[in-house]
Amino acid sequence: MKEDTCEYHDCKYPDESFDSSIYKLRRTVHHIDGNHENNNPKNLMVVHFGCHLSLHGKARVGEKHPMFGKHLSEEAKRKISVSLKGRHHSEETRKRISEANKGRKHSEETKKKISDNSAKYWRGKELTEEMKEKMSRSHQGQCHSGETKKKISESLKGRRLSEETIARRVLSRKMGKENYAKMKDELLWNGSSLIEINEVVEEILSAEG
Repeated sequence: MKEDTCEYHDCKYPDESFDSSIYKLRRTVHHIDGNHENNNPKNLMVVHFGCHLSLHGKARVGEKHPMFGKHLSEEAKRKISVSLKGRHHSEETRKRISEANKGRKHSEETKKKISDNSAKYWRGKELTEEMKEKMSRSHQGQCHSGETKKKISESLKGRRLSEETIARRVLSRKMGKENYAKMKDELLWNGSSLIEINEVVEEILSAEG
């Protein structure tokens, strides 16, 4: 029995080492014959906790799952969030996650919950330039299906953009996205129009002089 690598032949996290702070990557012992009293080394496998769940398969799904009907406290959610910050999946793990999610469809109730939680999370928050840049890069080369485009269009109906957002979009179209991207951080919104930071600085210096 090895203790430093997962022994599950179909390991879900092949490039991930054991990590006690992330529950799916915790080290745990699986009893091959299902008898927890049989601790013969030949009957034991060291596996990730997430792989252990897979080994037990449907026995831990639905009402039989240990977390069925239970709800995490806000403190527990916060601790999980902190433990996951800065974590990056390997390319192999990302591929597995992507494959697992293909063709998966949420129920209308689940979609509503996701939408409500997302709206609650972003309410009153502003995206940083770094976040906007990451989102922009993640969407590069992405092509939506006709159905997805229709859904996006429907979701945006009735939504009012701020005057600043409209002004920036118009300028971006006139200049071209690449040219606009080079100078967007130098533009300020004064409540009615976009002005260059350099112009503001010059005005301040002139007034002080």
